[in-house]
Amino acid sequence: MKSESWEHVTLDGFLPLVIAASPTLVAICFREGHIVQVVAAVVAPVLAAFLRAAIGIHQLESVSGGHPNWGRQVLFSLGIVLLLLSEIFVSTLQFAQNESLAAWFFPAGLFCFYLTVMQLALSPDPDHQRQQLASTVENVLWD
Repeated sequence: MKSESWEHVTLDGFLPLVIAASPTLVAICFREGHIVQVVAAVVAPVLAAFLRAAIGIHQLESVSGGHPNWGRQVLFSLGIVLLLLSEIFVSTLQFAQNESLAAWFFPAGLFCFYLTVMQLALSPDPDHQRQQLASTVENVLWD
């Protein structure tokens, strides 16, 4: 049986990696102080957060039978904000000069907290799972 416990955490696939790598790619392609650095560090994570929200609406509905409760919505929103902050800190640290390794612990901690919050927000609803199982069994028996 396929484990679905962590598959929803990666709701946007490679987008976090692209956003995290974008400042480095910008630094390689453009001179220092270019406006594209600001876009890569601040605007790209914000746009990614909006994309995550759009994708997440459908995932919240799928794990809760079409009607996510307010608790799931709050957790999901908190998760998006945590990942947004983590990506902004990572982008900023990539452009910073001579930052210590300890400076990276804060965005790493935010990312771990994001994973935990998203796991809670997108864990399947037990009632919805029972209804799906009953529906599947009924379809198998009557087909």
